[in-house]
Amino acid sequence: MCKRILLFVVLLVLTARLTAQASVVFTFDSLGGAVSGTLGSIVGWGYSVTNETSDWVVLTASAFSPLPGWGAYNHYFTDNFVLLAPGATDTQPFTATGPTTGVGVGYFVIDSKANPGATTTGGAITLSYDRYDGDPTDGGNYLSPAAVTDPVAASVTVLDATAVPEPTTCILLTLGLGVVGYVRRRVTRNEI
Repeated sequence: MCKRILLFVVLLVLTARLTAQASVVFTFDSLGGAVSGTLGSIVGWGYSVTNETSDWVVLTASAFSPLPGWGAYNHYFTDNFVLLAPGATDTQPFTATGPTTGVGVGYFVIDSKANPGATTTGGAITLSYDRYDGDPTDGGNYLSPAAVTDPVAASVTVLDATAVPEPTTCILLTLGLGVVGYVRRRVTRNEI
């Protein structure tokens, strides 16, 4: 009898430890967290979130830090709460949907007066969520707030729009290099 009680207590402790180790996993969808854009553009991050806990989770907000002074960060969850049942995954790619809105974990509006080449490195995007003991739309009770940060550093780089060659420039450059190579080859043959 005593052995059974001891075994039962050990099983309870192990179950509690495994439950405590379960988490909400948040990752960027691509690019390793690095995004870039020209002055005035909207850039952002898609995401994947998996609820590995036994709780129901409601994604409520995200934050980007450190926030550079040459832009503004906005999170997608202001009016779009995402509900995740235990074991569920939500994946959203980033899409710029308008001048001040985006879909994904969040978006960054690059200031039109930012310096080309400016970069914020080592940034972090933290996702906030609320935990419930059941489906909150069907009587689940609120437990607590929580947050998770993607382990990959996020960064935003301002591109110089004038530094990006247009397709016609690339074609002319390729033709010019071809002509130089042809002329050099002809001169080399004539010297022999």
